[in-house]
Formats: sequence, C-alpha cells, structure tokens
Amino acid sequence: MKVGIITEVMDLEDKSGIPNYLKYILANIPHVNREHEFCLIHYQKSNNQLYKNMDEIIVPLYNVKPTRFLQTVATDAIKLTPILKENDIDVIHNPSPTPFHNPLFLQNGFKKVMTIHDLYKFLPSFQTKLHQNPKMWMHDVLWRKTLFAIRNNVDKFIAVSNNTKQDMVKFLKVPEEKIETIYSAPHDRFKQIKMDIPEYIDAPFILSDNIRSDIIEMYYRLRKKGVYIKLVIFGSGNVTSQKRMELEKMIAYLGLNNDIIFAGRVSDEEMVKLYNTAEIYIRPSWYEGFGLPPLEAMACGCPVIVSNVGALPEVVADAGILANPHNVDEWTTSMYKILTNEDFKEELIHRGLERAKLFSWEKTTKRTVEVYEKVYNS
Repeated sequence: MKVGIITEVMDLEDKSGIPNYLKYILANIPHVNREHEFCLIHYQKSNNQLYKNMDEIIVPLYNVKPTRFLQTVATDAIKLTPILKENDIDVIHNPSPTPFHNPLFLQNGFKKVMTIHDLYKFLPSFQTKLHQNPKMWMHDVLWRKTLFAIRNNVDKFIAVSNNTKQDMVKFLKVPEEKIETIYSAPHDRFKQIKMDIPEYIDAPFILSDNIRSDIIEMYYRLRKKGVYIKLVIFGSGNVTSQKRMELEKMIAYLGLNNDIIFAGRVSDEEMVKLYNTAEIYIRPSWYEGFGLPPLEAMACGCPVIVSNVGALPEVVADAGILANPHNVDEWTTSMYKILTNEDFKEELIHRGLERAKLFSWEKTTKRTVEVYEKVYNS
C-alpha cells in the first residue's frame, strides 16, 4: 500500500494544532510502520527534516489569478491527480480540510481519508460573527460548501474526538460508521519537571491562553477573596487592536496593571516551563474540537479548570474541574478551591498525570495507519 499525505499545512510557519498534528504523526510513522510506503505531497521545497525520511512529491502551483483557491484547485485537478496515478498512490490523506484541497476529493482513482478537527464554523454563534467580516465570510462559505460537496466521496473520516464525530453526523450528515475517532496527544516534551518560575513573572500565577473580559473579571473576583496571585496570558488570542485596548483599559480601571502579564507567543520550551510552574491552567472555551493544551498542562503536573462544553469533558474527564463558561462565579470558586485546599490540588495533579498517560502520538499514528489499511482493503 502506498499512501500520499498532503503536507502543505506543515510548510507554514504556524505552530498551532493542525500543523503539529501532522508533524507528530509523520515523526511516528517510522516507529509503527515497516510495511507500507508513504509519500508527502506539497507545492514548494521545504527544509523540514521530515521530508528527508520519506518520498516527496512537489507540485508547483499554477499561476492562476486572482485567488489562491483557484491556484490550488487548478493545480490539484490538472497536475496533481495525474501525478497521484503515475506514482501508484493507493490512499490519499488530507489532515486539514480546506476549501483549497477539498475539490481534489471529487477525483477518482484512489481511496480518500480526511481528518476533521472541529466544525465550529457550522455553529450559529460563529455564523453571526462571519457577517461582520466579508472576507472571512467568503472563505468560510467556500470551506463549508466544498466540505459538504465532497463528504460522500471520502472513504473514511478521522475525527479527533467523539464530540467532533457527533458534530459531523449533525452538520455534515455523515454516517457514524464512516467516522473513526482517533485522539490527538501531548508531545513527549510536556512532562513534570521541577523548575523555577520565569523571572519576568516572579510570583505564583494562574495560566490562560484566552484574552477576554470575563477571564479578567473572574481573576479580579478571586483577588477580592484575598488571594494574591498573578495571571499570565500567553498567545495572541486573535483579538483586534481595538479590543486589546479596551481590555487594557479594563485592567487599568480594576488596578491590575502589575498583576496581569501578556506573555505573547512563546516557544515550546517556554510552554513547558509555564505549565510546570503555574498553580492552575484555565481554559474557559466556548467550543473545542479536542482541546490539547489542558492535556499538555496535566502532563506537566498542572491542575486544570476547563469548560464543560465541546470535547473538553471527554478529554479531561474527572482529572480536572469542569465549569460553565458563561458563569464567572463558578470559575472563581473553582480557582479558590484549588489555591486554598492543598490536598484537593494534589489529587487533581495526580489524576491529571494519570489521565495524560492514556494519550500518545505513537498510539494516534498506529491507529491512523490502521485506517489507511481498512480503506485500502475495503
């Protein structure tokens, strides 16, 4: 069996979930596979070391204007499809459905596997936001329309959680038997290590990666309970400069300028240090297709509080506290309980460490290769 994997997303500088998902699977394929051939498909030369371990197909994009969508669709249809057949590709896997590559899955001559990480773009709350941004609206209409058009041509979908699987049944009308749930996992670098708090923080702290007014409010209420602790927020949070300015005004008004630290984008090594030295990691998400950061935090021995929505209850289970993302007091009370009850905190740390051990990229990769085999033999 020869498998072609579309790796364009890995060539981007983005180090977020989907590129990492692909990198970790490719890194583990040599450990779980001794039988099949793998070929990585993308559009330009890359220095990524992973390309040196497997065969590679580079398909230069057609210079079709005015959009990348037309470039990719034309390249996939005219150039890539014949190349796949020439190279005897039996199964093709797209680990990140995009409007650019989705039309490729209308072609015949090979079996098709696609990973779905989430379907938040189908949620009514997201649709309301889209109308405020015409450019984003057009991109996401294409994404939803092309995904809906190809769903019957995909031989097997991989969902990263049962929650995402249920969303696929609900929004895409994909039969359950056509979907395999395969969990993602924290990287091996995320483990419990005794470390000092980073110098720029220099005090006990709560960690989050959401920049929102309700998080500032729940932290402020915690401080009003007499708990002195800092709040460190990492990542960009995808907030506009205007929204960021409003939040900074709120922080100043509440007198928290010296207590809330925006760490910005941080390296993987810095994340290990933050997880290992934080008192609590909080993730009050509105929706999650999987929710990898809480697992990373638990693997480092950090107690977690997460929303009781999306895939988070499925991933965290009883190893963390589940809270209503719309109830600020619930989050404040949960943080207070962890910070003032050492026995409870230690119990959460123990549960989190044990829970994180159930997930590994070797398991994820092994099950992904098994999906290729099922599709090939069907």
